[in-house]
Amino acid sequence: MNLKLALRYLRGSRRGVLARLTTIFAVVGIAFGVAAIIFANALANGFRQEMQDKILANTAHVTVFDNDESSISDWRELTSKLENIPNVKSAKAATFDSALIIGKNGSGYGVLKAVQSPKSKVQSSLKSKVQSPKSKVQSLESEVGNPKSEIRSPKYVVEVGAVLAEKLGLRVGDFAEIVSGDGDFGDGGFAPVSSEVEISGVFQTGLYEYDSTWIRVSLEDAARLTGKSQITASAIAVEVSDIYESEKVADAIRDVLGERYKVLDWHEANRPLFAALVLERRIANLIIALIIIIAALNITVTMVLVVSERRFDIAVLKTCGATRRRILMIFLIEGAILGFVGIAFGVVFGVGACLVCNQFDLINLPSDVYSIGQITLRPRFDEVLLTSTATFLISLIATAFPARTASNMRPLENLKS
Repeated sequence: MNLKLALRYLRGSRRGVLARLTTIFAVVGIAFGVAAIIFANALANGFRQEMQDKILANTAHVTVFDNDESSISDWRELTSKLENIPNVKSAKAATFDSALIIGKNGSGYGVLKAVQSPKSKVQSSLKSKVQSPKSKVQSLESEVGNPKSEIRSPKYVVEVGAVLAEKLGLRVGDFAEIVSGDGDFGDGGFAPVSSEVEISGVFQTGLYEYDSTWIRVSLEDAARLTGKSQITASAIAVEVSDIYESEKVADAIRDVLGERYKVLDWHEANRPLFAALVLERRIANLIIALIIIIAALNITVTMVLVVSERRFDIAVLKTCGATRRRILMIFLIEGAILGFVGIAFGVVFGVGACLVCNQFDLINLPSDVYSIGQITLRPRFDEVLLTSTATFLISLIATAFPARTASNMRPLENLKS
């Protein structure tokens, strides 16, 4: 009975134009706010997940540094020790050295990145040359179009990031020059190491910072390109079985290695980035929540107008024996209906917008600003449910004042007027 009366009052023919407009604005405002929060949260989830996936695909789950030295000379013994720790899948030596790379279209800053891996795409120069010299010549002829290029035989092969390759005009089979600043001081002063390299591949990680600077090379060639007398490691890259257990593995590594080594898990190393994403998300949700609150105020205005229009009906109901509780429930149900309709439209529009954007790849970002160029929106059921519940409660709160006003009306005064 209460629901029937509530629906009748909302659809009543005696309602004024202003009351109808405020009703529409209330529903549209709530729908817009709910859709905006769902979309913003899906965007934040997608951005965070893309960043996390790409970071974990290209960096170590746990990284070990030497606190006393800039490089680790006993990395072989150290990696063997680390691989015996539970939940550690592998431990590999890694080096990161600054370099200048010179290509067809100019020069650019690069980072020589090498990771100890027998199955790596970038092997030592000698092994690469011996395994497939014929395919290498064919690759050069097809990419460069110059049969004479097979005469050139550089000592080293490298892979470069896609952005860096495009900037320098480099393709597979091209030659470039790498100048490392790690050379020794001689009688004539500082003598950097300069070497000719062949581009064996162009990779794309999806992160602008890596694609614009990284130069992948084998661990052996990295030592030669930087003029080092022996192979040393800048750090030890540890891969764990479960990325969400990396903190526990890092603690276990600290217990084994002691205070000489600094141990960072992937979450701790990227803490400023993820903290900034969380803060940005909270601010966005707070701003959009204000939109929902403003829309809820429209519900208050709508219900005040409905109560004003239905004073005679309220008086008749009370005269016929309707209690204050029943009058209160009728108008609370009206506000709940407005909130529910707005929430339903908001969920449909919000989730629908996410699906459309994912289907047609509509969310594209400048990769030089946000590191990643494309985002998959990821709406989560628990967040949609939380948003809907919170909005529904706000709608009920907005209805409470006019509903109580209606329940406290005196029937005799309204019948006389």
